[in-house]
Amino acid sequence: MVNRTWHTVAADNALWKALALSNGWRLPDDVSTATRDIVAKLNRAKAMPGTGSGAWKAWFISALVERVLDGKTERELVAAEDDHHQQTKKKKKKRVNRGFEDTNDAGGEEAEAADDDDEEEEDEEEEDATSYSNNSKVQMASRQVVVSRPIGLDDEPAAEELQGGTVWGILNFLLTEDMPNSDKAIAAFLTTHTLFTESGHVLDLAINFFEGSAHAQASDTFQRLWNKYKGQFTQARVLQMLEKWLAKYPGAFVRRSPFASPANKAAASPAPAAMRKTLDAFLERATAKAASQFEQALARLRDRLGALTATAAAAQCEEPDEGLDDDNSTPEDFEGSDDELLKEYQALDLLKIKTEVLARQLTLIDYELLQGLTHEELLEQRWKRQAKFCPNVRRFVNHFNYISAVVTTSIVLQITDKARAKFIKKWVEVADKCLQLNNISCALDIVSGIGSSPIFRLRKTWSRVSKSLVKRLEGLQAELTRSHSYKRLRDRLFTATPPCVPYLGMYLVDLAFISDGNPHLVQVDWPDHEAGVPCWPYHYMTANAINHGHPYPFTKDEELCRKLLSLKHLSAERRYQLSLLREPREPGRSAPTPSFESC
Repeated sequence: MVNRTWHTVAADNALWKALALSNGWRLPDDVSTATRDIVAKLNRAKAMPGTGSGAWKAWFISALVERVLDGKTERELVAAEDDHHQQTKKKKKKRVNRGFEDTNDAGGEEAEAADDDDEEEEDEEEEDATSYSNNSKVQMASRQVVVSRPIGLDDEPAAEELQGGTVWGILNFLLTEDMPNSDKAIAAFLTTHTLFTESGHVLDLAINFFEGSAHAQASDTFQRLWNKYKGQFTQARVLQMLEKWLAKYPGAFVRRSPFASPANKAAASPAPAAMRKTLDAFLERATAKAASQFEQALARLRDRLGALTATAAAAQCEEPDEGLDDDNSTPEDFEGSDDELLKEYQALDLLKIKTEVLARQLTLIDYELLQGLTHEELLEQRWKRQAKFCPNVRRFVNHFNYISAVVTTSIVLQITDKARAKFIKKWVEVADKCLQLNNISCALDIVSGIGSSPIFRLRKTWSRVSKSLVKRLEGLQAELTRSHSYKRLRDRLFTATPPCVPYLGMYLVDLAFISDGNPHLVQVDWPDHEAGVPCWPYHYMTANAINHGHPYPFTKDEELCRKLLSLKHLSAERRYQLSLLREPREPGRSAPTPSFESC
């Protein structure tokens, strides 16, 4: 096998470097019965002509020989070689500096003795650093994670990328590794961790990492080195994680989730009171023992925990709600007379409200609904599979339908063609302004209402609408089209400057595709993990899709928002009947309509 491989690969030294660093080729794990034979084949291949040459080829084959003899993995050999290379560079630099000092300084015996002491301390420090580096890089199985190490553009190995692992392993990677985008990665873990573990378990592990007991099974030497090189770094990362948890995802500390625990599908999540008690005890211990640089962070955590405790006590939400059927739905279909409803709309006088003011207040309402979507409701398509526990998703959907119904009702209620044309003009302007504010949801609400059948068929009304306004509406419809999997909307959101309110339908479709199209587990051969371990890329993509963005810098007009949300509307059937009443069908003649199509 080895000889055939050497004959078929290109004679390119860069290939050997890539093979060595990417760990792409593995020998059989059980080589005890064939060690001598494999080593002999490797040594013959090393000297074989026409199969590539150079230091990287020689090093790679030598490394494989060493792996066969010592039972190491390629990753360990790469790490060991890297550490050896760095250590050699440091020693060379020290020798050069020492020679320079000897040449320019005749120093006495006391200076030489001091230099010797410094060198011994530096050597000890360097030895400790190398020892810790070897332990942290080499012992991959003990880290309980699966990582990849891709080759960068400069043919050098890039930073390790997390692919999956146990709960302990993922937390160990996020809290102890100096990785890019650590804030984003920690936020992603907090968003999705309830899919594969309990919040109480995560809190206990985070506390263990802060207090240095997470590596209790490791050797005394490793623990000493870990505390020396990773201790305060990890403590800072743990406090950062806890602050983010209490600020952005406080649900676990305030209310019990209605969704089943992954550890016990029949049981709900741990009680918030127990979570708060555990965190409070930890903060008390940490305040007494932690370094002074953590005092402010610990004080902020105590303040946040106190506020959450007061909130939980006031709401009395320690127990899960049964069914959560109260979705705070928008007003039901109006059952009174058309004239009575018309007077209600005339009292609000939508035409006199400035377009920008109306668009901003509608945007603030939509943004609050978006912020109300909890991450738990958006995980693993729960809005479809456990809809009764997703009231905020239903509330957002109901509001979308409500605004569309209000737009249609406000137009068909008007008695004259001219009045209906004025309302069409007003709503087109509001939709255009909402789109400028990146409120895709409300813009689509309004355009859908204008394009509904009761409005679309009003030939006389549309004859009073200017061609420029119709063209403007067609442009909005083209921008908000749902064709090609919302391509135009995606392009707009991708280039938009936050804040934004996306269309919830597209939002949920993306989450469904992520859930259906990506593996949730990584297969490993570790004991007690036969089913696999959580797949980190899946959880990271899900968390990024759930990100709600930045708030709008507008002041909310509580009175106007209350009036907008209390407007009644006609049922779909009555809206169409009223449309027929305003403009009856003409026998034998199809009603000309504008060229735009309904969203």
